[in-house]
Amino acid sequence: MNNLKTILVILVSVLGLTVVANSTAGQRVAMSYQVQQILSEVDRAVTAGRTNDALSMLAKHERTLYRAGAGAEAASLSCRAHFVASDYAAALAACDSALDKRSNHWSDFNNRGAAKMQLGDVSGAVSDFRKARQLEPGSALVRRNLGNAERALAQ
Repeated sequence: MNNLKTILVILVSVLGLTVVANSTAGQRVAMSYQVQQILSEVDRAVTAGRTNDALSMLAKHERTLYRAGAGAEAASLSCRAHFVASDYAAALAACDSALDKRSNHWSDFNNRGAAKMQLGDVSGAVSDFRKARQLEPGSALVRRNLGNAERALAQ
C-alpha cells in the first residue's frame, strides 16, 4: 500500500509539473500573439502616417516587447516612424538600436542609410545600402537607394 501511495504522489507531482509547463507554454503563445498584435498595430499606424500614435504605442508597450524578445522589431518600427515624421536623427538612433539587437537585417541597414542620406552623410549611406544589398540582393528598393546615394557621392 505504501508503494502505491508513493507512486500516486509521484504521478500527481509529475502531472502537476506537466500542467505548469503547459500553462507556461500557453502563456508564451498568448504573449507571442499579444506581441504580434502590438507590432502589427504599430506597423499599420506608421504606414498610415500616424507616427505619434505609433511611437506612443511603442512607448506604452516597451517593457512587454523587450521581455518577449521583440526589441529589434520595436526599434526598427521606431526608426521607420521617426523617418516618416522627418526626425532623421531619432530615426538614425533607432536604426542603430535595431542593428545592435540584430546585426544582419537588411531593412534596418536600408532605413539607416536613408536616415544618413537625409542627414547629409552620403558615404555612410552608401556603406549601409551596400550592406543591405549584400543581405537582400533582390530588393529593388535597396538597388534604387544605393544608386541614388552613389550618384550623390560622385557629385
